[in-house]
Amino acid sequence: MRALRRLAQGRVLLLTICAAGIGGTFQFGYNLSIINAPTLYVQEFTNETWRTRTGQPLPDHLVLLVWSLIVSLYPLGGLLGALLAGPLAVTLGRKKSLLVNNVFVLAAAALFGFSRRAGSFEMIMLGRLLVGISAGTEWAWGSPFLPVAPYSFHSLISFPGVLDLVMIYLKRLI
Repeated sequence: MRALRRLAQGRVLLLTICAAGIGGTFQFGYNLSIINAPTLYVQEFTNETWRTRTGQPLPDHLVLLVWSLIVSLYPLGGLLGALLAGPLAVTLGRKKSLLVNNVFVLAAAALFGFSRRAGSFEMIMLGRLLVGISAGTEWAWGSPFLPVAPYSFHSLISFPGVLDLVMIYLKRLI
């Protein structure tokens, strides 16, 4: 009976760790690598939006500058999120902090989704910043299950544990 309970506890813990990895570090790796695919599309959208507003195309060096800002706002958001994670977890607790963190992702998804209709490449910039904040807080909370895990699992879920790295690089393979 005791062995069966320990086996069930290990399975539940493993599923919980995988869910946390997919929600946090997989998202981190995904957003780091996915930005290369829509490069031309976003640059064309930026230029088209600028042309609609001013009647003139944006010079190539400024298109590149805007694109560089869009790319670099994600890691900047990650830094802000990592700095925000501690105070947020202390004031709200870890569970409520994870729920509040979902607001950043939902807001970013809405910004990305409506940026074309609104004709605003700035919405993409703000969305990248918000996704970065979300990923930064998730990364900082990388090992919430360490205190309750059996000692044999500690190296698997420690920050930055093997699972974190596997989730980051798994996205690069996809």
